[in-house]
Amino acid sequence: MLVDSAIKQALVEIGESTYNKVVETLYPVYHCDLADIYEHPEYLNVTLKEMVGNAHMVIVESIKNILINFMRKTHSRTS
Repeated sequence: MLVDSAIKQALVEIGESTYNKVVETLYPVYHCDLADIYEHPEYLNVTLKEMVGNAHMVIVESIKNILINFMRKTHSRTS
């Protein structure tokens, strides 16, 4: 669920239309949604590459940063 949320946040930051297009592409092509990306990250990778080319790396980095920030916040609360 966390990964799903991070992906959604990163895509929405780029634009609601980007998020919608990714979601609308995943199911017909891979029969999955964002919740399934944790198990099959290659689906998102291919979809983003097809949509935005090399700019997909910016989205991937954004997702990583969102997850890292969440982990830091969670860790600091428990320390």
